[in-house]
Amino acid sequence: MLNTTGGYAVRKPLTTRQVSKLSGEGLHWVDDTLYLSIKPSGRKHWIQRVKFPWERRGKRHDIGLGAFPIVSPEKARKAAMKNRVAIYEGRNPIPEKEVKPTFEAIAKEYFEIKRTELKTQANYKQWVKSIENHVFPSLAILPVDVVDQNDVIKILKPMWLTKPSMARSVRQRIREILDYARAHNHVDENVADERINRGLPSKQPDIQHHEYTPYNQMPAAYQKLETVPLPPVRLALRLLILTGLRGSEVLGARWSEFDFADRIWVIPAGRMKGKKPHRIPLTDAMVGILEQARGMDIGNGLVFPGVKNSSEMGTQLTSRYWGKLGFEGKPHGFRSTLKSWALECTEYDRELIELCLAHEVGNKTARSYDHTDLLEKRRGLMQAWSDYVTGASV
Repeated sequence: MLNTTGGYAVRKPLTTRQVSKLSGEGLHWVDDTLYLSIKPSGRKHWIQRVKFPWERRGKRHDIGLGAFPIVSPEKARKAAMKNRVAIYEGRNPIPEKEVKPTFEAIAKEYFEIKRTELKTQANYKQWVKSIENHVFPSLAILPVDVVDQNDVIKILKPMWLTKPSMARSVRQRIREILDYARAHNHVDENVADERINRGLPSKQPDIQHHEYTPYNQMPAAYQKLETVPLPPVRLALRLLILTGLRGSEVLGARWSEFDFADRIWVIPAGRMKGKKPHRIPLTDAMVGILEQARGMDIGNGLVFPGVKNSSEMGTQLTSRYWGKLGFEGKPHGFRSTLKSWALECTEYDRELIELCLAHEVGNKTARSYDHTDLLEKRRGLMQAWSDYVTGASV
């Protein structure tokens, strides 16, 4: 705004209403030495630009006066005037700069809080690993007070559509860490709150349409299976979750296929989709399930007999009771749940993960020279998955 007084052009200070309407990235003049800085994220901060007469070269100094609208234009003007008086009196109005801790330092403080909140060591490790893998590469060395919405969006955007479950978990965890920072006066606001929605793809897959259950829901779902009134159905669903096998492969299980001494389950070729025998390493939780099922054995050789006892349990029965629990996905999607968890939360090779799911890996020629199914290596992965799902300490 310009006024003409006595032939000279004079800028008129902006009103509160005019300030509230300022937009566009950059530094906007408001009044005398007072400016409003607008960042690409839309965050607005008051800046006062001054020079100290006792400095020969007249170096310019920027003094931060707080965030708008938390600090109103009236308060910003008063603070700016107070600083101008201090300079006139020969005093430096800029306090010694407080060095804020880095995002990594704050996160590691918060990790210790989560260690006591989370029920198991396995859940704690998974929580921490998600931050170390997805957030630290971008934010670790930044002072926590300079992290802005754009920083958070850049982390979430690549996985918002491809790994929506992980993206939501990482977002929530960043938000918790910044809430902790705010509670300790390290930041003025939480830049991972709902305002970042406008910077993320709007068409995230509808979670109600997922055929698989997001892995972060699986521990709670596994526990809620205790409410299923039919023990064979409950045990079958739990074994489906832990093994990552197809429904027919679990529900058609026969006691003769199990070697409890070596803790191995061998499914014959005729029962496998790929028409090749498949070995499954039995974890502690799997053995526990089978021991309970053994107590209900009716002598027909089937681990999970159907209603008529002469045939195996049907997949419709397991799907029906799973649907009553209220969790996402269907039993045939448990395989995808295991795979997503292994890829995102462990360091196991993709090839090993595929072998756990009885998928063929490599081309035909390579497979002809490969005569191992990496059983013992798969045992470690399956035990880790069991520990995560059941909440067992590792």
